[in-house]
Amino acid sequence: MPETLVVPKTDGGFPDVAKHNAEIAQKLAAQDIMGQETNPNPDAHSGDELDRLAREAEEAAKNPPEPPEKETPAPEPDPKATAEKAAEDAKAEEERQAAQKKADEYFKDSPALPPNASPKSSEAFSAIKLRAAQDIAERDAKLEKLAKDKAELEQRLQNQPPPEALKELEEHRQWRAKLDVEADPKFKEFDRQVASSSEFIYAQLLKSPNIDKAVIDDIKKYGGPDKVNMAKIFSVVDDPMTESLVKAKLADIAVARYEKDKAVAAAKENIVNYIKEREQQVSQQAVQHNQATQTRLVQHLAKLDWFTTKEVPAGADKEVRKAIEEDNAFVLNTRQELADALKDDSAEMRAVMLTGMAQLFKLQRELPAVSKERDALKAQVKELEDKLTAIKNASKVRIREGGAQPGTGSKVGVKPVDQFNTHAGEALDTIMKQFQEERERVNK
Repeated sequence: MPETLVVPKTDGGFPDVAKHNAEIAQKLAAQDIMGQETNPNPDAHSGDELDRLAREAEEAAKNPPEPPEKETPAPEPDPKATAEKAAEDAKAEEERQAAQKKADEYFKDSPALPPNASPKSSEAFSAIKLRAAQDIAERDAKLEKLAKDKAELEQRLQNQPPPEALKELEEHRQWRAKLDVEADPKFKEFDRQVASSSEFIYAQLLKSPNIDKAVIDDIKKYGGPDKVNMAKIFSVVDDPMTESLVKAKLADIAVARYEKDKAVAAAKENIVNYIKEREQQVSQQAVQHNQATQTRLVQHLAKLDWFTTKEVPAGADKEVRKAIEEDNAFVLNTRQELADALKDDSAEMRAVMLTGMAQLFKLQRELPAVSKERDALKAQVKELEDKLTAIKNASKVRIREGGAQPGTGSKVGVKPVDQFNTHAGEALDTIMKQFQEERERVNK
């Protein structure tokens, strides 16, 4: 649509209105019906433009443009990883929605933000409610798990093992106890009798010149004199007395072995009573051991002069009373510690007592030297105190108090002494004595 030429009515318009209108008219004439310029460069001729286009085509043919670099195709996503990620995202979204639903349910009656609150405040408030709902859900899950575990434990307590299992367990215990019977020290007495009789037989056989130590070692290797054929040995010894003695001891060995087998068999038949008897013996041994130890301990503690409490004198001052009370508390505490240690037979308590003995031996070794050094220091302190007292007494001067003027007091009179028939030391002592007497008289 052609523009309308407007002539401004004010002085602020174009400097040359006619020229401007001519340019607008020329511009409109160069446009087509769509408003596009038909000749963008009206000053250029069509031939020149064709020549320019031909030159550009030739240059393009000589220097073809480099083909664009092929872009490295992006790796195709792993379908499995994509599916897993999608499942995780879906699960997270489902959990978030469930938590949001619970949050809305938990906080439906809670105060809300004011209507004019900022969007960030609303988002923060929603995040807090969502986090609280998640914590509550986690707590509920833990409580549910604990309740389930508790129910399982109670069910286990109610479901006792079957009687067959208990019976089998008891049989195994009795079988193990029967094995322990043979190792019981109570039955070792029979073995000692057998060993004593065997040694007597070996001593009798060695008296024969036809029997040496090698024969005795062979008899021991086979289990003893009752385990070998002694008839051949008797024929070699050829001594009726030795044969009679050896046969008597062989009879003693047979009796001892029989008594042992009988006692072991009886214990195995009544294994329950045997176990009870062993437990009672062990308990009684422990009690007897503690009682014997306590008796000996009382005897040794009676020799300690400091291990008794003392009574506080009626007129004792505060320091003496405090010292006696501290000593009594120490004695009572030590008695309690010893009573507890007497009942404890553990290895730890024995180790503690042995360590205390080692420390005691060290202190006993160092005590004489420490006592000697202390006595020397006490003597030195007493000597220094005596010297200090003497110095203080020698420098003490008492001035008579009164209103007399200096020089008006009576002079100390000194009695004349025999200066010709008295030694100098005695004369000086006499003068000194007179001087002290006169000074004491004046100071009174």
